[in-house]
Amino acid sequence: MLKWLVMDCRKLDFGPKQFDFIVDKTTPDALVCGDRAILNVARYLKEVHRVLKTGCQYVLISLAPPEKRLPHLNRQHLKFVV
Repeated sequence: MLKWLVMDCRKLDFGPKQFDFIVDKTTPDALVCGDRAILNVARYLKEVHRVLKTGCQYVLISLAPPEKRLPHLNRQHLKFVV
């Protein structure tokens, strides 16, 4: 039987440091289309940072040009190397 997993990307149901690699295809693009866009992207990326193991990689595929997404990724508390 097929079981669907549904969760809010701003509050992931995974423990900390669970993943070696995360590939994201346009999640921030979708979040910037709604209310509280900046806050929602910030919450999402904080969760990505939380569940990603130290020194591992997050790959973001976005339709937006880099100058639109880099301010989100370069937040000091996230410590992403872009």
